[in-house]
Amino acid sequence: MSPIPSWPRCCRGVPAVLFGPEIEISPADGGPAARRTHALVRERRTAAGTSYAAVYPGLPAADYTIWRDPVTPAGTVTVRGGRVARWRLELPRS
Repeated sequence: MSPIPSWPRCCRGVPAVLFGPEIEISPADGGPAARRTHALVRERRTAAGTSYAAVYPGLPAADYTIWRDPVTPAGTVTVRGGRVARWRLELPRS
């Protein structure tokens, strides 16, 4: 896979409780030992209200694992060339 231009990639729909911490992602085919990148969860205010998102600029097109913690995957997102990928992080129910 060749890198695509630095278009933002985004994990939107992040719960407000995660505002501030970082969320890690890694190539899905690399397993738990794959090199990870992280982004800070940021607040986004619009006329429609407040939402929270982690943005990963410049990711090459591929499947990525989103990590809940250092050893637990939360899910997988597919980044397609030149497009914003959206994935909603659901917190486990207690």
